[in-house]
Amino acid sequence: MLPSQIRHTPSDYSTIQGDHDASENGDTILVDPGIYFENLFIEKDITLESLYPITGNTWKNQEKE
Repeated sequence: MLPSQIRHTPSDYSTIQGDHDASENGDTILVDPGIYFENLFIEKDITLESLYPITGNTWKNQEKE
């Protein structure tokens, strides 16, 4: 059994679904702040998390004024 991986959206794949499709059971997908227009079909035992708890950044915080 391979060790679980941490995948980053949109660094690894531009969509959350793309990261999911490339993932294996036990992997974690960390999603950067932003708006993602997609319908997710989660069919694996993965962890899907926002980077917000780690960075405190939101999409609105990143907008330039």
